Amino acid sequence: MARATNLVRTAAVAAACAAVVLSGCSHSSKKGSAAGRSSTTTSTAVVSTTTTLVSATTAPPSSGQTIRLGDADKGRSVSAHPGDSIVLTLTDCFSCGYQWNVTTAPDANVVAHRSTEDKQASNAPGVVGGSGSRVFTFEALRAGSTKVVLGYFPPAKGSKPQSTYDLTFAVS
Repeated sequence: MARATNLVRTAAVAAACAAVVLSGCSHSSKKGSAAGRSSTTTSTAVVSTTTTLVSATTAPPSSGQTIRLGDADKGRSVSAHPGDSIVLTLTDCFSCGYQWNVTTAPDANVVAHRSTEDKQASNAPGVVGGSGSRVFTFEALRAGSTKVVLGYFPPAKGSKPQSTYDLTFAVS
C-alpha cells in the first residue's frame, strides 16, 4: 500500500511541476509599426495533463505467507508462491564494520528485493560492541527460478567478501 501511495504522490508532484512550468511558458514581443508605435502580442501555451498510474509489478494475488530463513539455510533451494515474503536474517558484526550485501541480485521478474534493514543486538547495560543482524526482505512475484548471492564484506573499501551466502528461489 505504501508503494502505491508513493507512486500516486510522485505522479501528482510530476503533474503539478509540469503544469507550473508549462503555464509559465509565455512569450511576449514588441513589434514596431511604420508610424513608430509599438504593439505587444502575447501567446501562452495551454496544456492538458493526464496521469495514468500503472503498477510497477503485476504479480498474481498474494498468498500472504512469510518464509523466514537464517544463517543455517545457506545453499538451500526455497519453494515459494507468488505474493510470499521471504525474510532472510544473517548475523553480522556492526561494531567491527562488517556487513552483508547482495552481490548477485535475483531475477526481478521472479523475486524482488524489497528492503534491507540492520538490527543491533541489545546488550546488557555497560556492554559495548557486539554483533547484530542484517535482514533482507524479498517478495516472490511470479513462477520461475532464480538465485541470490550475498557477500560478507570487511570495512575496507574495495575489499572482496570474506564469505558468501546463496539461496535459490523456486516460485510456483
